[in-house]
Amino acid sequence: MCETLFGNNWVQEYYCDNGKVVDADVQCASGLVCGNGACVVPAPTPVPTGSLFGYIYSSNGGTISGASVSTPVGPAVCSTVSASDGSYTCANLPVGSYWIAADKTHFSPNWNSNVAVTAGQSKRSDITLTAPTCSESDGGNAPNTAGTITGVDINNNWQSFGDTCGASGVWEGYCSANKVMVALVSCANGCKDGACTAAPTPTPLPSCSVAKACPCSGCTSYCTQGGRWWIGTETGGTCTKDYNKCVFSNGWTYEVEHYCADGGILKETWTHNEHCWCYEGVCD
Repeated sequence: MCETLFGNNWVQEYYCDNGKVVDADVQCASGLVCGNGACVVPAPTPVPTGSLFGYIYSSNGGTISGASVSTPVGPAVCSTVSASDGSYTCANLPVGSYWIAADKTHFSPNWNSNVAVTAGQSKRSDITLTAPTCSESDGGNAPNTAGTITGVDINNNWQSFGDTCGASGVWEGYCSANKVMVALVSCANGCKDGACTAAPTPTPLPSCSVAKACPCSGCTSYCTQGGRWWIGTETGGTCTKDYNKCVFSNGWTYEVEHYCADGGILKETWTHNEHCWCYEGVCD
């Protein structure tokens, strides 16, 4: 049996001597202790432990999956990759103080904190990383302008790309709530180089007025008003013009039409038709 009077490394040894039972106190060898009446190697002293857990959040909303968390444990390191819900766990940590650091590409800063782990307890320590600012070069949701966009998407994954043409429009990147979004925008006139093609600009018909100068580049019809065609010509450096009209002469009504001939000189014809009325230069 163990003799505890002198400490935990003594054994009270019983043995026979000349037919009699005698006992003696025997000290165990160095490094041994008494256990169940014998000298044995002492059992290791249990180390008090605790654990850390928490979630990795993004400053622009939601959790972050795939970020690594490392916690120094003396010479060892507890390293885990967060689950899809952004959680992390470091279990069976000896009691002490730990620095937790989380890192996610393009997020800042590398979050860290000094957390005390106590025996038998599980301590929660959440991590918030600052998301990068979403930025776009074309100023917003602008399908008519090609641009590039950088930032994180709704899953907090880094994105950097330019607008591209699709089968029926343009894939337009834009920022919403500081997150990268993309939408297929229809292009009425097609897409080229990451932007909707602008509609062709129609050539406006000049406004007819007496004050308007002739084109002065040969005989050219250049505007209409009220169904009448104005035409102009340049003769000897002087610009003249006229228009189709109705003329009453010698008791008859004539439809006067103008045209270009003889190298761009203004000409006119007078036509009489007794079966019609002439109005605004047109025979009705």
